[in-house]
Amino acid sequence: MTWFHRINIKLRDKNLHVKSTMKTEHLKANKILLFQAIGNLMDNAIKASCRNGEILMNIHEKGIELIDYGCGLKKTSADQKEYAEGFGFGLHIVREIASAHGWIVKIENHDSRGVRAQILFNES
Repeated sequence: MTWFHRINIKLRDKNLHVKSTMKTEHLKANKILLFQAIGNLMDNAIKASCRNGEILMNIHEKGIELIDYGCGLKKTSADQKEYAEGFGFGLHIVREIASAHGWIVKIENHDSRGVRAQILFNES
């Protein structure tokens, strides 16, 4: 079973809707690693989301953005944030994939609730 099928099953189990936009045709990236990074971010968004919720995914020339409307990030110390569930291995993998491509990963609370996860592409 591929990551895509696993994500679809998780979305269906929580009755989540993904609203997506794609405004670029060409991404210079290892496709397997790119899909792994998107899959890991999507998995985190699913875990954090409430049943019957929505996840936004935007892919454009400057990067990829996922927004969930779940519990947001909790502070564990002055400089550290983490999702309420999990050990963070998925985000570590996302950061390693991004680093290998020269990209930047930003994870932050979004507005009043939820998380915005971004992979920002380099300008070259």
